[in-house]
Amino acid sequence: MEKFNPETARHYAELIAYPRAVGTPGEIIARHKITDLLEGMGLKVETQPFSFSTAYDVFLKIEIMTSQILILVALGLLALQSNLAFIPVSLLVLLIIFLGPLNRAAQIYSLAPKAGEKPALWNQLCYSIGSRYATENILADLSTGSDEKALPHLFLVAHSDSKSQRISLVTRISGFGIREEN
Repeated sequence: MEKFNPETARHYAELIAYPRAVGTPGEIIARHKITDLLEGMGLKVETQPFSFSTAYDVFLKIEIMTSQILILVALGLLALQSNLAFIPVSLLVLLIIFLGPLNRAAQIYSLAPKAGEKPALWNQLCYSIGSRYATENILADLSTGSDEKALPHLFLVAHSDSKSQRISLVTRISGFGIREEN
């Protein structure tokens, strides 16, 4: 087995070091380059197509906007010395409590239903919100000819598309701070 060569790794990274946001020609070219490279290494490569919507981004924007409105309303009611300030504060606390499950549901149900699968109501809602994209996972298998069930499996996971920076820094930081960890 060859030792890790940083120059080779850098060369591979440079092959796809260009804009390749999901759904663009650059992403398709990057997937083809990665597939060709893996096949050239003797791996059996297959793809796993899937579609998704950006409902998560839409939900996140709504959550942040709702939080800001509730904070402003609470501050306004406090400035008016109203006893009703507890209402927006309570709603904000409830929103914060349910952010993790709501965001996770938006992520899960944003995937397009599989062919022949009857989509759940949440799936229909989330998949219909935001922009829709189609892409593929690349699966590479190194068959050794031995009893593979006894061998551990190693999964290397990366994005063949580059991360888009279309969302403002404040929104990305807020989203990072409130996202649910698995």
